[in-house]
Amino acid sequence: AAPPTEDSLLQEANHIPVLASQTLEVLAPHEGQIVLDCTLGRGGHAALIAPHLGSTGRYIGLDVDPTSLAFVRQRVSRLSTCTLDLVKANFSTAKYVLATLGVLTKPTAAPQDGTTAQPLARGGVHLLLADLGYSSKQLEDPTRGLSFLQPGPLDMRLDPERPDTAADLVNKLPEEDLANLIFTYGEEPHSRKIARLILEAREYAPIT
Repeated sequence: AAPPTEDSLLQEANHIPVLASQTLEVLAPHEGQIVLDCTLGRGGHAALIAPHLGSTGRYIGLDVDPTSLAFVRQRVSRLSTCTLDLVKANFSTAKYVLATLGVLTKPTAAPQDGTTAQPLARGGVHLLLADLGYSSKQLEDPTRGLSFLQPGPLDMRLDPERPDTAADLVNKLPEEDLANLIFTYGEEPHSRKIARLILEAREYAPIT
């Protein structure tokens, strides 16, 4: 049977990728391929691509948000018969995940040219997609504390299993460490001044 239409897949996924048509056109997924989605999110791309892979294909999706993983598993499993591997992991560990899943392996034979170079990995995926950033659903969730639009805790974790919230950091870090964090990850040239003001504010009450 032909894969469902693009519009019906997007409705099923409850998420509309910005470049849905262009993504399908460029990647041109087809039966039997292995796809690595480095940033699964709400599964908009998974819903588009997975049905084209057929029963012999494999869709591997990575995300640090367990809520997104559960959502996508429920939705996409009804749209495609391909093997669906959804893994709670950051895309920086993609190589390790692929090795764990048996998609990426190293040859056991030593190099024959007399060198001590490490053997190259073999295997891999046919298509790779990385849609970097977070989704509007995460921004709209007041419990995550990612937006000023609604009141909520100063959390800001995409992975709720990580030990430290944003509140923990701004209330506990020394001034220099806080300034370095703001400068490194926020690219804020006034990080020193901001860190100093945060320390002054938290002397009166915890920042939440």
